[in-house]
Amino acid sequence: MRNCEQPAYHNTAHKLGRLVSFLYNFEQPLRDDGFDYEAAMKWTGEHLGALGENDPGDPALEPEIFQRMENLVKFLEARVPEHPFLPDYRLYFQLWRECQRSRATLG
Repeated sequence: MRNCEQPAYHNTAHKLGRLVSFLYNFEQPLRDDGFDYEAAMKWTGEHLGALGENDPGDPALEPEIFQRMENLVKFLEARVPEHPFLPDYRLYFQLWRECQRSRATLG
């Protein structure tokens, strides 16, 4: 994996963008299974829309983004585990989790 794909190198704005892409790519399975898709898109869109042109975003928001992505991964793994897009998002999430663990042990 290239460094540009590793979540440790991504700012909050990039992680929000990744969350939007996750929601967008799984819209139908999420809607079909009763996930509150509108609320998730609204929350993500509001935070992404509040960013300026070169604003990296607020790092304090990252735990919430992480939790939302974790919830999506778990929700989709239970409902569409064979979806062709899921492995990429699962990998991104796992790498991000490893980054957080590394920071916790170093911090």
